[in-house]
Amino acid sequence: MPLLMCKDVPVYDINTGCVLRKELMPCDPFNLLKWKNARSFLRTNKAAESVLQKVIHLSFVLKRRLSLSDCYWIKDSREKKRFDQITPYMHPFVSMELITKKTINTSVPDHTLGGSFPKYWVIRGDGQRAIRKLEPASMAQVEVECSNLLDRIKFPHACVEADGEGAVLINNITNLKQMLIPFHILGESAVGYDVSSVSTVYAKYGIPRIEAEEYVLRTVLFDAIVGNYDRYQNMSNWAIYKDSDTGANKLPPVYDFNLAHLDAPNIYLRKIVEIIFAQAFARQAKVLLNEWKPHVRHSAWMSNLTELIRRMEKVTDI
Repeated sequence: MPLLMCKDVPVYDINTGCVLRKELMPCDPFNLLKWKNARSFLRTNKAAESVLQKVIHLSFVLKRRLSLSDCYWIKDSREKKRFDQITPYMHPFVSMELITKKTINTSVPDHTLGGSFPKYWVIRGDGQRAIRKLEPASMAQVEVECSNLLDRIKFPHACVEADGEGAVLINNITNLKQMLIPFHILGESAVGYDVSSVSTVYAKYGIPRIEAEEYVLRTVLFDAIVGNYDRYQNMSNWAIYKDSDTGANKLPPVYDFNLAHLDAPNIYLRKIVEIIFAQAFARQAKVLLNEWKPHVRHSAWMSNLTELIRRMEKVTDI
């Protein structure tokens, strides 16, 4: 009898459809197929495809649906296997750089990484897990610059650092305690540049509305400054943090900025200003922008920030 587990706690009986621990479910039962598909071999990751096609026991690799985003896995109820015996959080796994026809491991997590650019998990010298992504040098540069700016304005995020020409290392923002569950897995949808729209989803999962609104406003404003339009349409870039022991939800660090620009305006800037004004966030937004202004070092980003402030001053009396 296959069970969906969170660590060593059964949360869902796959055969009967019985929810065993509602607070630990990764999503509603009717969205579990979407969750399962996300844990399958994602063909958008061409690096994984080219390697895993050569692996004879591919079905064995994918069987447990392990990931480095959370602590979920699939187990037969008759098995004695424990989570700590197989999780890639605690055990070495075969990185995409090292995998061969003769070397395979049930903890290989690379197949769950989507996206249009080659990427794979690695274990750093300090034991921390990270994603190594290969992309055009200009995209790698902008991700590092976004991470540096987020550091300067003290906005929690998935830290990014350069790792050779056209490659970056992205620190894992999950661990054995905090799991990341994106909106699209939850079956949720929102207008990604609309503060109230996204905050409503967070409130649904028990996050205080005021806390959610501040977080979303900060994220939307930052995206507007750096010209990152991906989060406005891509629900995989909004997520909740779920406690793997209690099921409590909270706000995660922000992540994914490779579609930002160092030299282009944000195409949603005017719409963002209209929504912020209509939803009465203009005063709060202006305070944030002025706090961030001394930390912005690129001309296009400064132009976006200045334009945001100018437009809000034009439509308000603050």
